Amino acid sequence: MTEAPFEYQPGVCNIDDAGVRFRKRLSAVSVVAGIGAIVAMNYAAYPVMTRCVITAGFGFVASLNFFQVKERFCVVNASKGTMEIGRTRIKITNEASRELDKKKRNRMLLRAAAITVLSGLLGAVPF
Repeated sequence: MTEAPFEYQPGVCNIDDAGVRFRKRLSAVSVVAGIGAIVAMNYAAYPVMTRCVITAGFGFVASLNFFQVKERFCVVNASKGTMEIGRTRIKITNEASRELDKKKRNRMLLRAAAITVLSGLLGAVPF
């Protein structure tokens, strides 16, 4: 399968296929590590609050990377005013484009924060 050429779209897409693949792996690793952490913390009888905080952290990383993969958009690039081609960041000079990226970043972070709260509650469930 050939990769489509990357085209930066302000507020829509700021990472290419290489960036998507990297974030997909990071999301999968976060989910597996989070599940392992839940099991280990329950086995070791960690306090509920500790389990909630640690589980929320894994939930945030996994959900944010899931959204970044789904939308081909990186919140760090939006914060820095860059786009990513081949894992190399390139500065965006158009201020209107940078503002569109920051608005999308904020929406994505809010959605990830909601998932973070829900995943933190998962840490309270005894196994």
